[in-house]
Amino acid sequence: MTLFTLQQQWIDQFTVWAESRDDVRAALVVGSHGRTNDYPADEWSDVDVIFITTKLELYIENSAWMCEIGSFWTGAMSPGETFGGLLPVFCGFSVYEGGLSVDFFILSNTRTQWMTRLIRLLNHCPGLRRWLPGSVANPGAEVGDTFHRGVRVLLDKDGLAERLRQATLAIPIASPSPPSLRAFQREIDDFWVGLPRIAANLRRGRLMAAMKTIELGKRSLMRWTEWHARAKSDWQDDGTSYRPK
Repeated sequence: MTLFTLQQQWIDQFTVWAESRDDVRAALVVGSHGRTNDYPADEWSDVDVIFITTKLELYIENSAWMCEIGSFWTGAMSPGETFGGLLPVFCGFSVYEGGLSVDFFILSNTRTQWMTRLIRLLNHCPGLRRWLPGSVANPGAEVGDTFHRGVRVLLDKDGLAERLRQATLAIPIASPSPPSLRAFQREIDDFWVGLPRIAANLRRGRLMAAMKTIELGKRSLMRWTEWHARAKSDWQDDGTSYRPK
């Protein structure tokens, strides 16, 4: 059995599991499995799902519930809110039989309903945004960004998932832009300045100090990689979907 077949079977099992639970009101698959046109999922893709529940406390304390969905290897819940703000998102990470990697994004039903109404109001009256604090003026930005990368509704008992999808996809998304020459040069300089410090701290036996500088260098490399991927797509997306032709 291929990994791609495992992915599809797991999504079907998850849908059945979500349908059987009265507290789970909606479920969506996002990321590569939510796309049907540009860069859809392949056999190496993980599965990213969002579900909305009326009983958040059943899922955020531990990962025991993940075993109910399929043949489970391991998993863990993040210790707190991942995105936070007006629409808290709790994340779980798991691996199922065959090495299938699944990421969960869990939302409160009450908060999602409230947030959806606010987003729809601001989409209808965009002028209100300038009178509100930033966190309120751009609610659901993280979820909206996720939906723009691809979303497919699996289950929608109350119509909330579709309302949330439509509302967040209507949020204006600022087009990405390349870094300024000054910002690019600063990144280059910071990276190369750090290398002698790493070597010096390693020679001194100061491993923690060396690791901290290495971490900063890794962040620079990640930004360079992101810029390169965005440039390859003419700055039309976030670069995560780019694949060489």
